[in-house]
Amino acid sequence: MEEIIQKYLEYLKNVKHYSERTISSYYFDLSKFNQYLLTNRLDYDHLIDKDVQEYINNLRLKHYAISSLNRKIVCLRNFYKYCCVEIDNNIFNPMINYKTLKSPIRLPKDLFDEQIKVLIQPNEHKKEYAIRNQCLILLLLNTGIRVSECANLDIIDVDLIDNTVRVLGKGNKERLVFFMPSVSPFLQTYLQEIRPKLIKNSNEQAFFIGSKGSRLTTRAIENILNDRAKQSKTPFKVTPHMLRHSFATNLLNNDVDIKIVQELLGHSSLSTTQIYTHVSKAKLKKVYEDTHPMAKALKEIKQGN
Repeated sequence: MEEIIQKYLEYLKNVKHYSERTISSYYFDLSKFNQYLLTNRLDYDHLIDKDVQEYINNLRLKHYAISSLNRKIVCLRNFYKYCCVEIDNNIFNPMINYKTLKSPIRLPKDLFDEQIKVLIQPNEHKKEYAIRNQCLILLLLNTGIRVSECANLDIIDVDLIDNTVRVLGKGNKERLVFFMPSVSPFLQTYLQEIRPKLIKNSNEQAFFIGSKGSRLTTRAIENILNDRAKQSKTPFKVTPHMLRHSFATNLLNNDVDIKIVQELLGHSSLSTTQIYTHVSKAKLKKVYEDTHPMAKALKEIKQGN
């Protein structure tokens, strides 16, 4: 099965254009599945539905989270679909009717206004890094792009005249996102004064440059955000995805059509975007309960009791 897995990973890279992180996750999940098959003397091309169910049950006993189990189910579903089409049409697909497990809705976390103010406040001692990081965070907050999309930006992708960014998202899908005109001067300063000092190769096309003179990595972006969050009077945890969540929630709170938000975020399914409506409603409910006169009166009555 190892050889088939390697072929499949090449297919994900060259045909599906999956990211390195996604391919790495697929390799991990398929390797674990292969180990299970070897331990139980099973062949991947002679499995039935029951065999897969026993494998998932085995993982459940090890207390895997539902989200992790669903990731493995999707991985196996896609793998067997590939095998039946590209390897052998006669292979029985044990995943064809296997559905993902129902999981509770987890509301994404966004940032408070005060936390955003902390993040956009430079605290780096070196001017080059302070300005670069400022541009990086402003762009993430203004566009809602994924951290991988941000790291992969080239100079040619950012238009300072139209205030747009051309993004290559999941599945190699291209989309156009926008940033406020007020952000443009920051980016202009970075490109003209800072980036030339950071690059080591004049042929480098990456927009954001790291300390080694080449493209800034996703891990480096995560560290930049965390370093700024730690400088707060009240340190907080932050991830690049939280900036994306804040972007989406802010749009919905300002009555932007959900289909427009879907387009800006690069979601292939509207249901993925709809989770942000739960966040908006949850915030709205909290504001209502905290400010409505009757709500305050009821709290006072309960405290009096």
